[in-house]
Amino acid sequence: MAQLLSQACTLAFMGAHAATALAQPTVTHEVTQTTRLSDWLHQTAAQHPALHETPPYPLATGWTSPEETARQAAIQQQLLQALQENLSEPEHNPFFQWLQQQAPSGRMRLAAAEPNWLDANPQRNPVLRPGDRITLASRAQHISVIRGDGLGCRLAHQTKTYPAEHLQNCPSLVEPDAQTVWVIQPDGRTQAFSLAHWNPMPQTLLAPQAILWLGWPSQQIKTSTSPATRAKLNQATAEWLATRTDGLDGWVGQWAITPTPSPTEPTPTDFTGLQGPRFEPQAQASVWGSTGLIQNPSARMRNEGALSVSYVKSQPYSHLNIMLQPFDWFEGGFRYTDVANRLYGPESLSGSQSYKDKSFEVKVRLLNETPYLPALAIGNRDLAGTGHFGSEYLVASKRWGRWDASLGLGWGYMAGNRTMGNTGYGGTINTERFFSGSPAWFGGLEYQSPWGSTFKVEHDSNHYRNEPLNNPQRITSSINVGLSHRLAPGIDLSISRERGTTWTVGLVLHTNLAKLYSDKPSDKPTPAVSVERPSSPPNWAQTGQDIEQLTQWQVKQISQQGPRLTLDLTHSDSPHHLERINKAMAVLHRDAPAHIEHIELRHHAAGDVLAIEPIDRQTWLEPQLQPSRTQEPSPPPKPHYPPAHSTNLAADTLLTQTPTRQIQPGIQFSQSLGGPDAFLLYQIGLTLDYQQPLPLNTQLHASLNAGLINNYDNFKYTAPSNLPRVRTHIREYITTARVTLPRLYLSRASRLSTGWTAAVYGGYLEEMYAGLGAEALYRTPGSPWAFGVDVNQVQQRDFAQNLSLRDYKTATGHASLYWQTPWQDVQVTLQAGRYLAKDWGSTLRVSRSFSNGSTMGAFATKTNVSAAQFGEGSFNKGVFWTIPFDAFMTRSSRNQAQFTWVPLTRDGGAQLIRPAQLMQTTQMLDPRTYTQTPAQKPNENRIPDDRD
Repeated sequence: MAQLLSQACTLAFMGAHAATALAQPTVTHEVTQTTRLSDWLHQTAAQHPALHETPPYPLATGWTSPEETARQAAIQQQLLQALQENLSEPEHNPFFQWLQQQAPSGRMRLAAAEPNWLDANPQRNPVLRPGDRITLASRAQHISVIRGDGLGCRLAHQTKTYPAEHLQNCPSLVEPDAQTVWVIQPDGRTQAFSLAHWNPMPQTLLAPQAILWLGWPSQQIKTSTSPATRAKLNQATAEWLATRTDGLDGWVGQWAITPTPSPTEPTPTDFTGLQGPRFEPQAQASVWGSTGLIQNPSARMRNEGALSVSYVKSQPYSHLNIMLQPFDWFEGGFRYTDVANRLYGPESLSGSQSYKDKSFEVKVRLLNETPYLPALAIGNRDLAGTGHFGSEYLVASKRWGRWDASLGLGWGYMAGNRTMGNTGYGGTINTERFFSGSPAWFGGLEYQSPWGSTFKVEHDSNHYRNEPLNNPQRITSSINVGLSHRLAPGIDLSISRERGTTWTVGLVLHTNLAKLYSDKPSDKPTPAVSVERPSSPPNWAQTGQDIEQLTQWQVKQISQQGPRLTLDLTHSDSPHHLERINKAMAVLHRDAPAHIEHIELRHHAAGDVLAIEPIDRQTWLEPQLQPSRTQEPSPPPKPHYPPAHSTNLAADTLLTQTPTRQIQPGIQFSQSLGGPDAFLLYQIGLTLDYQQPLPLNTQLHASLNAGLINNYDNFKYTAPSNLPRVRTHIREYITTARVTLPRLYLSRASRLSTGWTAAVYGGYLEEMYAGLGAEALYRTPGSPWAFGVDVNQVQQRDFAQNLSLRDYKTATGHASLYWQTPWQDVQVTLQAGRYLAKDWGSTLRVSRSFSNGSTMGAFATKTNVSAAQFGEGSFNKGVFWTIPFDAFMTRSSRNQAQFTWVPLTRDGGAQLIRPAQLMQTTQMLDPRTYTQTPAQKPNENRIPDDRD
């Protein structure tokens, strides 16, 4: 294969003037007829089999197109204008003057220049057309270093040598405060790498003929230019330089090549992490679950989307921590702390169960680390709990390679002070006690070794004499030492010696919800896409069946009118919508007659067509068979939102399918944490969900649960309540019957106008309530705002969850305002109204969505009941996260896993779990439908050209 590549490239390089071409560094071949790049390479190899010994350089092979040339010309003008505005003296900068004189090359990046690989991957195999060019260069065993004033050097290329090491041979070019270098590989791939000792990151090896761009020198930039603007200018310049087809020979070709020392001996172990390939710092969990040292927090954060679960044993305490990272500057979560030598309550209540404390923690980064300033964060260790372990802190962290130092100031428990401001009912946010009392200094040092272990040492500012529950601990030293080791990706084991007297052991499980990805080997294969169109009549029933299996949508009708084919679809509110469009189009292209040029996907919900996606068949086909001819990202299908009831099912139908019932078995897991009967109560059972379409756009829904394994026989405690028992009878609902009927109801949703949608529902709506309800939602297509109102009259169900009812009745309902903010995919929902216990109040829900459909969020509800009436917890609150099954299962699914944690179940602020949710029903009106895509495969599963 490699020999064939050499043959092909060599032959093309020589063309009609082989003898002179080989002596030139770069040769451009004009394309005169339409052909695939792989065919061009094969044909050239077959015509000139003798030219094997002097192959051109595959990584420098360039394909240029007129379409990309036009795009680059516009980008070049924007770049030159920005440089003109931000360079201090552009007229005296020779490199800027040279950039102005360069014509755009039109170069497109190639995934590979190996013909057999291209044949097997047609989406990466360009179709060359007249007017295109293939540029080939001989291999040059050097790299170039250049900066914005035009100065630079050429260095002899050495294998196993990284960018920072190459730069050591041109020390005068690197500014003292230089933080970043841009690596431009000969294939046009561009990556930015940090040079800073406080921000290490893995570096890539350089291919021969690579370019190291050092950016525009600070003295060349106006003082009014912000660091962010300067970084954008440097990045944009690097990307433009990467389009050059001559390796910048026009500027650096006359420079002498400086020899570089060849590494003749193995490089000794780098204990700083600032040499060789470098490393990526890994955030470590403290005993309390948040990022930090052992007991002490640090100013470090995990990557956004991170989720970690940890269990830490430090006698007499055990901590179960769940921490979320919705933003790279914000960390939050909750924990249970078990106090082994104190009882939960009187023996008559909880037996010998030990005390459990519940708490929330938040940490916010105030400052990013810079060359001279540390990262700075502020945090609260018990924002709305009992206050037993309540602490506030301000902490700074500064890194030097593998070493990371933290220094902070703590209040409350961290300073050895008891903070009992919340111990009446717990859960209140008592701002008066924040940062009160005498603070204490804490600090420590962390070393991330090259062997996967992290060593920690810290000064603990707590003297452990004023422990909660009158539980002082023996201490002989304020110095804690510890070790954390990564057993496998996503699993860390830690051990430490604390207080001079106690061994601590912890296990941390962590992942990143925003990067969850799973191949789909269990799916039916998507049809291969070919340029040929079918000549035989299609089997439309098979077409509809294949689309349903690949997309999990339901095909209602397929119709045809001239060259247009229309698919009417239901249940198409699914994650990763664009991926499903491509699967459906692959089936349609395979089956649709050759004269069909336009496809129209019409998405039905609430008895109407909410969105129409017009797709041109040939426009869709081209990127499936070949790379785009320009690097401009392809725009997603632009939906059309028709006015209400303006479209009807076509008469010239090819396939009509009557909606059928759906039966879906599943596994049910329910749990309760932190009660007096046992810390963890659980039940595992089987579920059977049933859905039957009925006339007039009505649906019948039913679900059946059968418990298999549980320990709810331990669940004997019914919590006291000063309110109507609308939720605290949970024990009775779970333990009374093994087989239950959680839901049995009818629902109907209808679109009233272009903005208004309404739904009515009635029956056994959830495990605890039956009744009637209605919802109206105002939501215009593509708008970030929506407003809804729901009203419900419900009655409490029998504990056995059968068809019987109890005496308690109430009316409940809310007005809801939904806002999809323009800031980092944050959605805010504000609800106000009457709750199940007849209390009045509001609920605020804030969540962050990631591009793969995962979400993280939190909610809080405050009503007109006092903390004394509400009971333990003071008000209702919790955190939640959702994960599409598509992100972690081997089979595609429309469903998602939902997790919600509340500290405990109380009666105040309790909402009805409504079966009809119009925000979900009208999801096709949400513009985010077209921005959610599967996460990227891990780097190790991608070809090098696609890696981060």
